[in-house]
Amino acid sequence: MDYTMFSCYVHSKDLVKLVENLHVRRQYAWERIPPQIRQASTAYAIVISHPHGLAKKISFGKVIDREMRCRTDEERRNFALIRSLYEICAKAHALERFAAYFAVFPDLPIPYTITWYNTATCKGSSGAPVYMGNTVIKNQVEIKQPHTHSGFDQIKGYNNCFT
Repeated sequence: MDYTMFSCYVHSKDLVKLVENLHVRRQYAWERIPPQIRQASTAYAIVISHPHGLAKKISFGKVIDREMRCRTDEERRNFALIRSLYEICAKAHALERFAAYFAVFPDLPIPYTITWYNTATCKGSSGAPVYMGNTVIKNQVEIKQPHTHSGFDQIKGYNNCFT
């Protein structure tokens, strides 16, 4: 699987305040989008990359297929348990609680999902963020969490990422 993490240290308190302010404004704007439209966004894949080292490009396409793959029976059982816990928390409008429970088991073996999409990319776009309506609840805040573009699947004929 292919994941990225970015850390940055700065000494300018003004810059930190500016970034915090922009984050709050982005979150406010995102929450104004009706939930049914946010849910509909799962049908689309948006890739943001710098093809061939040139200017940033934003490409739009559709999600073609998703397939969950379990390597062991333990992964299948873990997935069933996690799904049940998620549904209980979702019904109670407490997805932040689910995130807290799940964070306790960072190395829990679980299945992975491959998502294929027809969004246009160029070679060298591996590692680019892919937005497919995927959100994460953290500290009672819904955050747009991108997946990482992995490349082109020669067999299926589409781009893909692993989640």
